[in-house]
Amino acid sequence: MAVLASSGTPMLGAGLLAAILGLMWLVWPRKEGAIPRRYVVFLSAFAFSSVLPQSVGLPLQIVALVGAFLEWLCTPAAERRGNGVVLTAGLFIGFWALLMFHPNVPDISTGLLGFRKTALAVAGVVFGCAIRERLRVPVERLVINLVTSVLGLSIVGHLWIPAINKLFPKNDADMYTGLYGGEVRMQGLFAGPFHAAIAGVFLIGWAIVRWRSSRVLPKVVLVVGALGMYLTLVRTAYIAVALVVAALVILASSFVSFMKRLGIVSGLALVALMFVEAFGGGKVLTVIESIGNFATDGRFLNRLPEYALGFKMFGESQLVGKGAGSAGDTLGPAFGAHEHVTPHNLLLKILVEGGAIGMSLWLLLIMVLWHALDTRTPPGSLAVVSVLGMFGLGLTGSAIEALPVTYLIFMVAGLGVRAEGGSASSTREELEARPLPLLNGRRGYHLNSR
Repeated sequence: MAVLASSGTPMLGAGLLAAILGLMWLVWPRKEGAIPRRYVVFLSAFAFSSVLPQSVGLPLQIVALVGAFLEWLCTPAAERRGNGVVLTAGLFIGFWALLMFHPNVPDISTGLLGFRKTALAVAGVVFGCAIRERLRVPVERLVINLVTSVLGLSIVGHLWIPAINKLFPKNDADMYTGLYGGEVRMQGLFAGPFHAAIAGVFLIGWAIVRWRSSRVLPKVVLVVGALGMYLTLVRTAYIAVALVVAALVILASSFVSFMKRLGIVSGLALVALMFVEAFGGGKVLTVIESIGNFATDGRFLNRLPEYALGFKMFGESQLVGKGAGSAGDTLGPAFGAHEHVTPHNLLLKILVEGGAIGMSLWLLLIMVLWHALDTRTPPGSLAVVSVLGMFGLGLTGSAIEALPVTYLIFMVAGLGVRAEGGSASSTREELEARPLPLLNGRRGYHLNSR
């Protein structure tokens, strides 16, 4: 240690020291039933991958894609979940790999970037299905802790310690995207404010579903998620949260429960809005009101030509689209004279890049995933609200590209897939991990009822 400390190259010494400590941690004996170290290392690195150099981020993405399928294949057949989900996800990813060689894609490097932006997140559901039954709740908790940490550091850097964000200047947002109403949007350790907003919505949904899982964590996650979403000033995030809450209301077991949830949610929303408006300077209401003024909103009107171009490109190649990345955000310069559009809509992005085949595979994946979930259980409900929140933000953006958050969202969705021929786990931790009591119209989920 002293040799390393006295080295003339402190950065190299610190790196070697970190490597030694990491190796010791990897080989140290673990408690039986603990999360495998490879999961902890990979998920921790991947959660912070947006601030890592490309030389590190690219291998991580390869591990995230290939490793997910290898992990599932190496899981004993008796413990595998989601055979149909994994097969459908593989078909979707495989088709997008073929789209890298579309004549409209200028080169393989651009094709790989486009493939990554669209297909990598879907591999998360495969990794989620590979997690063994006894590890599903601990791994889910690890994912949430990591996303909360990234968003929490972003909030601290945005509000109080700007030096944190300056340490990680890597992001894709330009000045136009980074501002709203003359105010700087929070980006933090994410690639842009839109990515941070998706993380906030994801955390809000988890906190509601898992409200009773512990006394402190869901409350902390809810505050971090809501504050992070607010600071991004992304208007569609409010629509996404509304969809998440509406889904929980609709998933009620009876009409009486439905009306009870609807009334309570409406009352809580009104009280929360009044509180935020009183102490937040009126910004939330201003942002929400601007959603209804889309007909005269310059940001929305500027997207109409892009929508028209996207439908035109789909019309020119309706079966297989225009290739991987042809509707990828920030890839316009890479396509040069080839056709490219920034669609600002998730479904239009899928149509432009993959045509009718790509859209059919996408819809098939969602249908198979829905069929594999038991929405009467916390894991099933969490899968629904997580993916639905991403879709809500997909109304005005290519939400699936918001890596690494979207990969983790699909991973949580995969964790919610029930065992083949059975229902979700009924461990004590699962029985206690029920949604916010005020939103739950009955005493709790009947985990073993069908």
